[in-house]
Amino acid sequence: MNQHKILVFIDLDGFKEINDNFGHYVGDEVLRDFSLTIKNMLRDEDVIIRFGGDEFIILLNSHVIKNVHQRIEQLRQNIEWYFNQKETQLSFSYGVASLQDGIELALKTADTAMYK
Repeated sequence: MNQHKILVFIDLDGFKEINDNFGHYVGDEVLRDFSLTIKNMLRDEDVIIRFGGDEFIILLNSHVIKNVHQRIEQLRQNIEWYFNQKETQLSFSYGVASLQDGIELALKTADTAMYK
């Protein structure tokens, strides 16, 4: 993890409706599809971790937060397009934080940033 400088906290938007309307089996399929799809959109050195439920963490080795925001926005647009092609409304909210002061503070900072 020393090579990773940035943490991105992701919470799926629209996932609760998928579970409520189509059941948990379909929800699980969507989670698997999301995970594989976004992993294929990331670089080999990037890491994606399912944090729990419909929350994920991406670890990046970038140093520039502005570039990370642009990159994550592009990922979000690609995910929205991908799932729209499957007639599923899915997107995500995210927060970005530096790992400079440790993972606990980064998680707290990214989680707070997600709601701004």
